[in-house]
Amino acid sequence: EPSPQARTETRPDTTMASASALSLVTLALAAAAAAPSSARMSAGLRRSSPFAGRTKRNLLAPRAGEYDIQKGLKTGVLSANQQKVFLSETQLKSAALDKPAILENIENLKLLSFVEESGILGLLEKNGVTLKSIEKLGLLSTAENLGLLSFISDPNAPTTLYGTSFALALFSGLALTTFPDDNALEGTLKTAALLSGGGGALATALGARTLNTLQGLAYTQVGVGEGREELRNLASTTKSSKAKTNPPVLTNIEKLKLLSQVEKSGLLSKLEDNGFSLETVEKLKLLSTVEKTKLLSILSNRETPAKLTLASATLALAGAALIAAVPDDDASLIAAQAIGSLLLLGPAAGAAVASSIVGTLQKE
Repeated sequence: EPSPQARTETRPDTTMASASALSLVTLALAAAAAAPSSARMSAGLRRSSPFAGRTKRNLLAPRAGEYDIQKGLKTGVLSANQQKVFLSETQLKSAALDKPAILENIENLKLLSFVEESGILGLLEKNGVTLKSIEKLGLLSTAENLGLLSFISDPNAPTTLYGTSFALALFSGLALTTFPDDNALEGTLKTAALLSGGGGALATALGARTLNTLQGLAYTQVGVGEGREELRNLASTTKSSKAKTNPPVLTNIEKLKLLSQVEKSGLLSKLEDNGFSLETVEKLKLLSTVEKTKLLSILSNRETPAKLTLASATLALAGAALIAAVPDDDASLIAAQAIGSLLLLGPAAGAAVASSIVGTLQKE
């Protein structure tokens, strides 16, 4: 019978066992997240999909009452019937209609309202994260230098994160099976490798899933009941709307170094010195106001610069017409001319500047 000392030495370490379990669970989650969904889609298709009797050759062929799906993809307009046409995952990848609509999805998912209602900004400020600290730490320029805005706008970013997650989970599994733990130091290093690899894998997998949702590349469901299929990258558009390529607003913000310019100008410190803080943003409900006024959608709408230019020209013409139509026989009429022209020409100039700014941010 082994001595008490031998039994103590062979007893598995609790921390090591927990880390091993975390590694294995994370590896399984990462593999499941990164695995293609074709098998699950095919199974649903065989069960009760309305397209079960159609061959791969005639899958995209229009039936009675359906529009040609290929024509829909070319024009950017998908009718309700076209959305029901099953596409294979390969075809979906080659038929992507749009770049990630980050700004619109932030608005549609009501993320700004969630941040506001959760009290996150006030909590950050109470813990020392202020506008001045953001400026002093150079967080805005760091985000630019790391290319974070370009990364979250990249349609391939979720795939990259899933791949990183799988690699970290694999590393964690290798650490579990190959790293020695004959003494305390080796056991500590092995535990650190397991926890860092497993935690990193889980974090990157969750980040990939979140970014998928933020980019609007989650899953569009078509069909009914058990035959409902989940089709990745299929844009859900209405009959009256067109799926136009979303402008690279976030990427242009990064290229133009706007965040760095804000940081160097000291604007954040000046705002805080004048009583404006993160908590003020929360109290004034500025984030939910941005959502309600659809400012993010307006900023990412391709038609916005043209509409602003038209509004500017219209207001300018109206101001000129007012000056020409109102006589200047006495002081009151002259004052009316001045006030009226200011009320019209001021917004006209503002609209022209806004059109130029939005056009620059949307430039390909």
